[in-house]
Amino acid sequence: MATHAPRPAPTRPANREHVPVDADTRTHVKTNAATHQHEHRHRRRRRGLKQAIIRTDLDLTAGKAAVQAAHASLWAANNTGPDIRNEWETGLAAKIVLGCSDVTELNDLVGTADKQGLPTATVDDAGRTEINAGTRTAAAIGPAASDAIGTVTGTQPLYK
Repeated sequence: MATHAPRPAPTRPANREHVPVDADTRTHVKTNAATHQHEHRHRRRRRGLKQAIIRTDLDLTAGKAAVQAAHASLWAANNTGPDIRNEWETGLAAKIVLGCSDVTELNDLVGTADKQGLPTATVDDAGRTEINAGTRTAAAIGPAASDAIGTVTGTQPLYK
């Protein structure tokens, strides 16, 4: 039986550097290490959160639930100022979809968020496909700081 010497661990060549991607143009941008570290810390500090909340009692198809979450998310983002909206549009805010048991719970979450001054939006369906017209199907909270939204939605389960 032949034995072989263990392979050395791969190393990163000294001339390879991390090349960040510009969020606006989605192209690689060369920066020096100090600039990149500053931008990384700045983005991490500003990162926010957006949560769409879908009613689980309506038994929506996956496509219908996705559309309702998209409506809520876009409408809530449009209810913010241009700086926050730009941050959301460039991908600096996480988007998370949560579930709630019924319209009462949905309205309670939105009411609590409104009282805290968080951006919100609700979706009342137009009734063209699966749901009767006027049925409240979804809401969104944010974009805003994760800890602020967490005080409202921290116990909500992920939408399944």
